[in-house]
Amino acid sequence: MIGMFYNCDALTSLNLDNFKTKSVNSMRRMFEGCNKLTSLNLSSFDTSSVTDIVGLFSNCKSLLSLNLNNFNTSAVTVMDVMFINCSSLKYLDLNNFDTSSVTSFHGIFKFCISLIGLKIDNFNTSLSGNLNQMFFQCSSLISLNIVNFDHSSVTRNI
Repeated sequence: MIGMFYNCDALTSLNLDNFKTKSVNSMRRMFEGCNKLTSLNLSSFDTSSVTDIVGLFSNCKSLLSLNLNNFNTSAVTVMDVMFINCSSLKYLDLNNFDTSSVTSFHGIFKFCISLIGLKIDNFNTSLSGNLNQMFFQCSSLISLNIVNFDHSSVTRNI
């Protein structure tokens, strides 16, 4: 599903209820540049085989809400720029994400300028060598709990 809806910048709604994603291994840049989408319902997605979600929602500038509670991220190894420039997104709860296999979070929330609340309390960063620009220009964040971050493998800093 790499780039499936890439730069569909006029798309305002999308019904993905019947998508069968059990065998999908890459969702890289799947929704990148969907500038007019305000919400996405991905509750029917089976992401248990997905290893690559780089730029999945990058440049979705009008995205107001995103419920990823059903996302199984246990096989994901790279989350770089996943939400980069989601400039209208205010709250994001990713506490259910299993990031124990992720090796890079480069710029994952970069330019999320409206993000007030971000729940990543359970992020496992022990394998990640790259946390570079992870929160770059997240100027509206009120508080952030990264006390459980393991920086022992980091070669590039926050």
